[in-house]
Amino acid sequence: MARRQVMDRRNEDVHHYLRASAQLLGEPGDRSCTQPDFVPMQVENRPAPFKQYQGLPSRSLPTDLRPGGLDALAAITGQVAGPTELDETQLARLLFHAVGVTRMAMSAEPWRLYFRAAPSAGNLHPIEAYVVCGRLGEIPAGVHHVDPLSFSLTELRGGDHRGRLAAACALDRVSSAPASLVLTGIPWLSAWKYRERGLRHVYWDAGSILANLLAEAAGIGVAATVMFGFVDRRVADLLGLDGQAEFPPAVVPLGAMATVVVPQSRDLAALPDHPGRRTAVAVAAGVPGVDQVTPRRRSDHRAGGRELAGGG
Repeated sequence: MARRQVMDRRNEDVHHYLRASAQLLGEPGDRSCTQPDFVPMQVENRPAPFKQYQGLPSRSLPTDLRPGGLDALAAITGQVAGPTELDETQLARLLFHAVGVTRMAMSAEPWRLYFRAAPSAGNLHPIEAYVVCGRLGEIPAGVHHVDPLSFSLTELRGGDHRGRLAAACALDRVSSAPASLVLTGIPWLSAWKYRERGLRHVYWDAGSILANLLAEAAGIGVAATVMFGFVDRRVADLLGLDGQAEFPPAVVPLGAMATVVVPQSRDLAALPDHPGRRTAVAVAAGVPGVDQVTPRRRSDHRAGGRELAGGG
C-alpha cells in the first residue's frame, strides 16, 4: 500500500510537470508553478557549449574513420553486419556518430556554432557521454568523459570499474562488455531557452543519440544494448555527478557480453564537482534500488538481438 501511494505521488508530480511544460498551438502551458522572473536566452548566463575537465589526463581518439560495414539504409532497416570485436577505432566510430562534432560555423552573436552528428533542439545538446571500460587498445581501463570538441577521452577514474557499473545495473554480464557508454542529461542546457520544457528535450536528444549509436553499431557489427533500468544514484556516483543537475538516463554496454564477471573495485573516491555547464533546475526521479531494476529492464533494447533477461 505504501509503495502504491509513493507511485501515485510520483505520477501526480509527472502530470504536474507535463501540464506546466505543455505548449499547444504556440501557447505556453500552465505557468502557475513556474518562475515568473526567469528570462530565457540571456547571453550573460548562456551555458558553455561543451563540458570540459581541466588538469586531468586525456587521450585523443582516432579520427581516421573511413566508411565501412553496412551502408546507412541497410543499418537503419534492421540489417546487422557480421560480428566485430570492439577496439579503440570501433569505439571512436561509435562515439563520433553519437556525439561527435561534424562542423563549426560563426554566429552573428559573439560565439561559435558547433553542429554534431545527432540533432538537438536549438542546437543546445544537453547530453554528455562517458565511457566505463577495461583496457581497450591504448585506452586505459577507467571511467572517461567524452569531450566532443577535442574528440578525446578525459580520465576521471583509473582502474576497471565495470563491475561497479554492472552492480548498479543488477546484471553481472555488463561487467564483461569491453566498454559501456553512459549518457547523462543536463536539463539547464535546454531550459536556458525552453524553460520548463528543457527536461523533455533531455530525453528527446538522448533518443536521437541512441538511434545514431544503434545504427552505427549495427553497421559495423558491434553489439550494443540500451539499458534504462539501473540504480541512478550508483551510476551518478561512479561518474562523480550529483544526480540532479546532471543525471543518467541510459547505459549502453558495447561489445559482446559473456558470463565472466569482473569484480567491483574496492573503493570509490569522491570526484570534485564540475560546475561548467550546469545549474540545478530539476530533480530526476530514478530507480532507487536494485530490486526495482529488473521490472524496468522490460523496456531495454538490444540492437539486433533479444530482450535482456534479469539477474546475473
